[in-house]
Amino acid sequence: MSVIALAATATDARGQTAKRSASAGSALLSADVPGIQLPAGKHSVAANITVRADVVAMPGATIEIAAGKTLTLLGDFQAPVAPIFTGPGRVDMNASRAAAAHPEWWGAVRDNSAHDCLPALRACVAAHPVTLLGAADYFISDTWKIETSHRRIWGAGKNWGGPHQGTRIIVVSGDRDVVQLGFDTPPASVNDYLNSVDFRWMELTRSAPPKASADDGAAGLRMRFTLDCLVEAISADEHAIGYSVTGAVYTHLRDCHAFRSSPGDKSGPQRFWAFHLDGRTPAAFPGGNASLYITNCGASIGGTPGLPQSIGAYVQGSFADTYIQNFETSQIATGIKLDGKTGKPSIDQGRAGQANFHLLMPILDGYSAVGIELTNISPYAAIDIVDPYCGPAPGAFAGIFIHQARGLVTINGGQLHGWYDTVNGGNALGIFAQNAEGIGIIGTKVIGFRRPISFEQCRDFTIDAAINNPGEKAAQPAISLLGCAHGQLRARIKGQAGAFPAGIDLRGGNHHLSIDAAGIDPACLNTGIAGRIIGRGDNAGLAPATIAISGHGG
Repeated sequence: MSVIALAATATDARGQTAKRSASAGSALLSADVPGIQLPAGKHSVAANITVRADVVAMPGATIEIAAGKTLTLLGDFQAPVAPIFTGPGRVDMNASRAAAAHPEWWGAVRDNSAHDCLPALRACVAAHPVTLLGAADYFISDTWKIETSHRRIWGAGKNWGGPHQGTRIIVVSGDRDVVQLGFDTPPASVNDYLNSVDFRWMELTRSAPPKASADDGAAGLRMRFTLDCLVEAISADEHAIGYSVTGAVYTHLRDCHAFRSSPGDKSGPQRFWAFHLDGRTPAAFPGGNASLYITNCGASIGGTPGLPQSIGAYVQGSFADTYIQNFETSQIATGIKLDGKTGKPSIDQGRAGQANFHLLMPILDGYSAVGIELTNISPYAAIDIVDPYCGPAPGAFAGIFIHQARGLVTINGGQLHGWYDTVNGGNALGIFAQNAEGIGIIGTKVIGFRRPISFEQCRDFTIDAAINNPGEKAAQPAISLLGCAHGQLRARIKGQAGAFPAGIDLRGGNHHLSIDAAGIDPACLNTGIAGRIIGRGDNAGLAPATIAISGHGG
């Protein structure tokens, strides 16, 4: 390119506007020409400059911006994916016609563990509404905090299978989060939350063993005080916490996965919480998070990380307006745990803090402890579980475990398959409720468990389930009740000959029950028709009318 004199509009140190003239090599770029081509070499910006023209930076061209100065680009900008902007000054492309920006323009170096890409990532997000990352590794020294609203940050794929097969952000630390969307402390109002950020298509990992703290830990993605944000197709691998979510309002996580295969830092607790929905500190709304949608997400463990605790989705404290759909776990100890923490005085549950929780079609496979656990639920709770699938690993405790629970919980449909535990010598429960009330089980299938359904010290419940052991012997009656009251049972029980010792066992202390035994097939009971309902004598101290039984004849 020939040397051309270009007029530029610049602001001097006194804030005065002046006309300057220089060659293209000086990068005092013009607002008065249709296009500018920067040849190879260094171009300096020593004043605040606004450029309306389209700019093309040729290979080898760099633009050095002086401290305290800003280069504002309003036209299109095209350049190789290589270092372009140097110096301590700023670039502002927020109103430009450029489709996107690359952190390499600010000096990010791909696939180099010795290079810290964090300053370049921060500068790119600040400069342009759209940040594009390549199919490469970007190493960072500390948490990449994204605190600018209205941003789109996209990688090149979450399923990293080798070099250049996806985008990885790698923090070189065991106790730092990889990425944080939002702020350390709550903003003044919900409208000041991190707003309208679209973050997708990358893997978040670390190069050191993850460290857990007393009640949290190093996370792949931490979301704090977000509004109308979308996180999609993210993989959070090898963290104490995959995704930590606090103060999220109308926020969506879709097609996100957490994975753990490596042991953690031995100096702290050993745990893996794939998704931690933290409602222990409500902000401007009662649920801790508000209108939080988690769709088609999941968690898994591979190898032998030696973790005494692993939970797929851990919901703590308040949980109003939470929707979890198609959540899948594999080889996780507890698939989903919801702990209302109602006994903790510092939490104001409020009348709405535990309402409107929906768990739709979870797939919980190979859990070694519990598929779904609900505990410490307040009297105002309203929880819907629809079409769950629970398949235990040998030695698991229960498919669904509800204890210390009040309010209203409905389990509608779904399948619990326990045969794999049974044939491997296990003794798992299908559904176990203890010291709970307000439970409704409607149309749930419980198959192949040695202990299908057991309720202890429960009130106000309905059990309308289908229990089947086609090839497994149960260790206890299909349904066992102890110290329960105000309940309705209408179960279908079937299986191989002698599959169950009995149909329904009223072990003692029960009253105000309504039982329809017509759906119990006597052929699957060791004692035939007489074994449909046993243990009524243990309730002899009660008035006869308090236990009504229908369909008990031959």
